[in-house]
Amino acid sequence: MLLASFLMNNYQDEALKGVGESLLNNLHLMILGYCYATEVENYLFENYYTKSVDELYTDLNKIYASYGTSKLRKDYWFGPTLINTSYYSSYLTSAVESLQLFEAAKTDFKAAKNKYISLISDTQNLGEVDSWKKSGLASPFEASTIENIAKIFAK
Repeated sequence: MLLASFLMNNYQDEALKGVGESLLNNLHLMILGYCYATEVENYLFENYYTKSVDELYTDLNKIYASYGTSKLRKDYWFGPTLINTSYYSSYLTSAVESLQLFEAAKTDFKAAKNKYISLISDTQNLGEVDSWKKSGLASPFEASTIENIAKIFAK
């Protein structure tokens, strides 16, 4: 996202701006995907032992269609939702932190870059939550953080 911000703010060339906008759009889709995955996980955990696989698949396609997408593969969601339950949440936390850096880079690229370096340097030693705090980034699990991220897409 730092690259996207850099391209969008420093180059007038439409192709480079397009790359930055594409990166931002992909991140937006990742967040929507996480929202959908959370809905699927909740549904599966509530209904997994009471419905057949075919009933689950039919119901999941209804949820999937509500996001404006086509049918999903029958086997896709069982792995990420039942075997590796943190799969999508890890993407979401990364997306939210990246968007915070993207927004910060619009006004002070160097400060945003330093936050990023701090984040990647400290995560292994401090863990995610403490490295977010030390880097000056808000937790992706706070409603106010998500509200601020939503404002990026509203612009």
